[in-house]
Amino acid sequence: MLGSLLSNPEAYGHIVSGGTEANILALWAARNLAKGRRREVVIPVSAHVSFDKAADMLGLKLVKVRLNGQFQVDINAVKNAITSKTAQL
Repeated sequence: MLGSLLSNPEAYGHIVSGGTEANILALWAARNLAKGRRREVVIPVSAHVSFDKAADMLGLKLVKVRLNGQFQVDINAVKNAITSKTAQL
């Protein structure tokens, strides 16, 4: 119904009350879709504190990686942080 109001009747997803709830749902989905005992999630050091709260509630470990000189996540740091324990979809 909301998709139709926004000119996209094929839209699907969830409506949430704010960013914290969205981040909790994102980590919840990652945890539930991850294979086996993969309980780590890679995030930039600049990620919102709600990721810390969500990870704590969901029993996940956050692996925080550095930013580059333009304050963007360092892609090489992300690549190096991914292990067999990283939640992958």
